[in-house]
Amino acid sequence: MVNSKDIGIKREKNLLETLQFLIDGGDYSKGSSFLEKAKRYQAAACMVPGHPLYTFRQENDQITNLIQNEILPQLKIWQQDGKDSAALAKLQNGVDRLHDLKNHYSRKEISIYPLLVKNGLASEEQTSKLWQMDDDVRDLVKKVASVIRQNPMPDKYFIEALV
Repeated sequence: MVNSKDIGIKREKNLLETLQFLIDGGDYSKGSSFLEKAKRYQAAACMVPGHPLYTFRQENDQITNLIQNEILPQLKIWQQDGKDSAALAKLQNGVDRLHDLKNHYSRKEISIYPLLVKNGLASEEQTSKLWQMDDDVRDLVKKVASVIRQNPMPDKYFIEALV
């Protein structure tokens, strides 16, 4: 009989193997049995609701969708004349929703980064750099949210570059 502790240990081991595979470049073309196993596990793990890779992948897909299908199109509409208040409001709303990513990054920093260090897949220095990149993304989203609410608005090309 398999208990929840055994399942948790196996999940952690498989997650670590997958992360190591990704760190090593994730090149499936080499054809080794580990790479094939990692490829199958990664695909399977990303399909299991509740698995950390599944959750992060779903969130990444939502982020991409939000940026590509809501924020950028509303930015383009607003840029046409710079006076479309409905497009500006939708742009601001999209950026506000993007700002909610802080929870995504916090969970990643608290759950994934310590696992990487604990198991020798990354150093403290490497995870610190990853953490700094997460902080930079959060700061940029915060800056965009602030800039698109300024009155008067900055130049529309400045806003486009920032977004």
